[in-house]
Amino acid sequence: MKIIGLIPARSGSKGIKDKNIVDFRGKPLIAHTIDSSNQSKLITRTLVSTDSRKYADIALNYGAEVPFIRPPDISKDLSRDSDVFIHIIKELNLKDEDIVVYLRPTNPLREKGLIDKVLNLLVSKKLPAIRTISKAQFSPYKMVFLKNEEITPVLKMEGKTNGTDLPRQLLPKVYELNGNVDAFRVMTYKKFDSFFPTGTYGYLEKSETADINYQSDLNRIINQKNKH
Repeated sequence: MKIIGLIPARSGSKGIKDKNIVDFRGKPLIAHTIDSSNQSKLITRTLVSTDSRKYADIALNYGAEVPFIRPPDISKDLSRDSDVFIHIIKELNLKDEDIVVYLRPTNPLREKGLIDKVLNLLVSKKLPAIRTISKAQFSPYKMVFLKNEEITPVLKMEGKTNGTDLPRQLLPKVYELNGNVDAFRVMTYKKFDSFFPTGTYGYLEKSETADINYQSDLNRIINQKNKH
């Protein structure tokens, strides 16, 4: 069984120019995720999927493999994660029993040992897939749509009372996918035509996490560190 640490690193980001290689705590952002993958005792190969030769050279320098340059047709702004999954499965000729661990470079604050904790659960519980989650900072029951200057609740609750009218203590607990570690078995896609089907396990994290997509995200983390 192979366990592939897959790090997507498309160039051309809009929120932060060259987001995946922007300097973060003294080295390119992607390097932190490469380090996390290489520190795993279970991951057998750490691969970066990128459409950029520049990014590829940086990834190689920090200890990742870059066996190919990702095709332009699956490296667009609206390309899906599943496109990258399918590409890697075909290129590496992965088998049903193999596991792909999706590690986003925009999440550099993974707790030590997190990847192996998640993978041990996937294997021991014979799960189809597993994703790390965090408690949501904002409840979707407090969110609204805006159409023609009229607002309507995003989510409806049973009965006549909208979640927008209730104190947060009375709202259902909700969690967000934090993108730190998403892992699935190759057979999952072939069997369910989905990488994260019904039965996907949620690993709840309580430690600090981050998803850097905009300059404000980067500034917030830097400011938090300076306050400590």
